[in-house]
Amino acid sequence: MNAWQTRFQMRGRHDPEIVANSAGIIRRFLPEITDDAILRHSAETANISHPDTMALMFLASNGFESRLDTPAGLGMTKKRYYVRLQGMEDAGQVSKNKDGRYRLTSKGTAKLARLTEELQETADKGL
Repeated sequence: MNAWQTRFQMRGRHDPEIVANSAGIIRRFLPEITDDAILRHSAETANISHPDTMALMFLASNGFESRLDTPAGLGMTKKRYYVRLQGMEDAGQVSKNKDGRYRLTSKGTAKLARLTEELQETADKGL
């Protein structure tokens, strides 16, 4: 494995910095969930379970407005933020309403409920 591949893997889904930034948002909704449980769940499931995506889903459950400073406020790069948000829109999980706020669709609400349940099960396994 060359240096580029190693660096790429280190900055991927298991990067502790990514987990820590997104975990803070996730813990606002599920305070009993640990960083370790979030990381294990992310590693065991598909890309939609990436901590960044989960954090955006929790924010969208209450609705949020996307501004120029939103990515930095979430501890994400602009690219990471927009890639995750676009993926969620493409999957039909969030939509932008007339008021300019992103909200979960019914499909997104169902997915968030499943993710919350899976995350809780992952946390319970670690205890």
